[in-house]
Amino acid sequence: GWHLVLNPNTERSEMALDVIEAFTQDEVMARIFETLSFIPPKVELLDEFDPDETGPVARYSEQIQQAAEDAIPRPVTDVWPEQSSVMAQEIHAAYRGVKSPEEAMGDLNSRLEQSEADVRGQDGD
Repeated sequence: GWHLVLNPNTERSEMALDVIEAFTQDEVMARIFETLSFIPPKVELLDEFDPDETGPVARYSEQIQQAAEDAIPRPVTDVWPEQSSVMAQEIHAAYRGVKSPEEAMGDLNSRLEQSEADVRGQDGD
């Protein structure tokens, strides 16, 4: 996953790469799920677990797999932390009825475009 990275300054890159490689193995993913309940990147591995032996998260393997199939990756942008907050605000406003869905999505579009414009060119782009 994106939580595993190689420090470019390490003097033990071969060993570090071995560790990263280990995390791609089904057996390691399964062990991490069994001990920490971290959902494996290969959600189909959840079919192998008995909820009575593994823990409560395994009870929801069907729902987790469906969520994984329906997931949409977040956009690649430097301003995602700010944008995710803006999205939550506008969507929440629509759900609460403070704004119509059309108004909230229009405002969201404007705010997202503005946040991208604010950082455009800062890195020499």
